[in-house]
Amino acid sequence: MSDSSNRAFTSASDLQSLAALVNRTGRPVVCTLHGRSMGKALPDGSLIRIQALRGEESELGQVVVFDVNGALVAHRVVYLGQGPRLGRFILTHGDGRIPCDPPIERSAVLGVVTEYSCGEGPPLE
Repeated sequence: MSDSSNRAFTSASDLQSLAALVNRTGRPVVCTLHGRSMGKALPDGSLIRIQALRGEESELGQVVVFDVNGALVAHRVVYLGQGPRLGRFILTHGDGRIPCDPPIERSAVLGVVTEYSCGEGPPLE
């Protein structure tokens, strides 16, 4: 899992995670987060648990996982498009960045981060 600045999957486990989310197996996926775009909310190296989610189910404030040119990105939903034209888009933002990300189609959302661990407390399984 990486920032959008890293455009390629880095391991076979990333590809397996993407496949599980795309196939909507219903089972949560645990990945290691790489990058600093989420700032202190999800520090670099955090383990995150991702539950499959359709983009239409996204809610403001959720940290969603989506595909950007072959990289999985985890950023917070800050705007849900409304109406017939804009309703298919959301805006996301990395908590550790200043600008928002470009709009993404809701169909690009693969899941939502439901839990994380950054070395404190019990590890995620």
